[in-house]
Amino acid sequence: RYHFVIAYYNFYERYLAEEDDTLTEQARLLADELFPLVHAYRSTTLKSDTDIVSADIFLTQNMGKIAEQIDSLRSVVIRHMECIGAYTDRFTLFEYILNRLEKNYEEDDKSFDNEAAAKDIVQAVFSKQDNNAVNMRLQLMLSQLPVRITKAKYYQILEDCLNLYEGAELSSVDKFIYMVRSAAGIYRPDQMEKLYPQLEKWALLLTETEFRKLDKEEYDDKCSILEEASAFLNKSSECYMDLQEMINHFYVVILMQEYADESMLEQGRLLDHVFDFVDSCISSRKNILVPEEILEEFELLEGVLEDISEAVELTGSYVTEAVDDIVLDEENSREATLVGLLEKSSKLVSGSIFVRLEEEDEIELADKEYLQNKFEILKNEFEDLFVRNTAKLNRAVMAAVLKEFPTFFGSYKEVQSYVQYSLDNCKDISEKKVSVALLMDALAALD
Repeated sequence: RYHFVIAYYNFYERYLAEEDDTLTEQARLLADELFPLVHAYRSTTLKSDTDIVSADIFLTQNMGKIAEQIDSLRSVVIRHMECIGAYTDRFTLFEYILNRLEKNYEEDDKSFDNEAAAKDIVQAVFSKQDNNAVNMRLQLMLSQLPVRITKAKYYQILEDCLNLYEGAELSSVDKFIYMVRSAAGIYRPDQMEKLYPQLEKWALLLTETEFRKLDKEEYDDKCSILEEASAFLNKSSECYMDLQEMINHFYVVILMQEYADESMLEQGRLLDHVFDFVDSCISSRKNILVPEEILEEFELLEGVLEDISEAVELTGSYVTEAVDDIVLDEENSREATLVGLLEKSSKLVSGSIFVRLEEEDEIELADKEYLQNKFEILKNEFEDLFVRNTAKLNRAVMAAVLKEFPTFFGSYKEVQSYVQYSLDNCKDISEKKVSVALLMDALAALD
């Protein structure tokens, strides 16, 4: 409950205490669905012992209904966040292109030493001895250098990477495919165009743009669109993360209310004045900063949150064991229910704010036939995408996807050859200069 009240207060203070536009319209509508549930819970827990219906009885009787509403709201927020993520991936491709056009509109030296640049890049990539560090640098290199491999080579790399998953769990294969489709801008959540029509309009406009023919004014216009879209995506992402964190902690409060003992409930009331003030402001649509004397309640939590975090971590390990060991029969049905709720609560307070709560399917392993089928589906999706896209957009797609692949270089010499080939076959000096500059800056940032 502490964590919920803190998240509730933070959301109010950040988005609602002062009149501004930091909360997107979509996030505000979703928050307005949560607030009545929170208010109902708060109003109920304020009832005295002399009331006919006590808080505990009310929440126990209505927990299922409230939990259903919260679960449904979580799913809606996840869907919105998936849409924001999908659009972010698409606009990242346009950013890749526009960055590499910038020097076309500047007075600049048109000379470029391919061999010297290739030498500097390879040295920077292999400047660390640790294999993980080198692999990270190789992926960064693939994401920034001009892509000049053929489609046939690209498909061969894709197939080889998929084949590495033979014998792995299907979930691992599916996660890899999801990353590839997302990076390429292929993944499209249901109703994303309907939920975000302006983003879709901008994305289609940029998709159809012949970037190599842009004059300076047209280039600036496309950059403005990208900036506006990026600002909205960043803002939306922050709103949904804060909203989902608040939902998750409230969900845990509702799920575990029946099982909390009186000492825990009493301890959980340390922030009641903060809770009351924020809930009152939200319910009455008042935008007031929380007074300093009420905020002093947070001092009561000194050391408490650390103890709770340790207890939650310890409980998580017990829950994992209990889920594996428990036998569902009439004698321990209550215990089984409690373990199930604890398992769900552990997911809700984990680092993965948007984690799905559905039960995982039985473990299955990927065989050659499964992987070949997945490759053919992916290849067909890419072939369709490459036909519709411009050449520059296709190269941006390949660069984004190559970054997601496990390292496919077999030797130091192969890396040298790839870098040299990339630079030698890129005839656009502006693209080369920007690509190398971005890459060297990114590699230097890792040191």
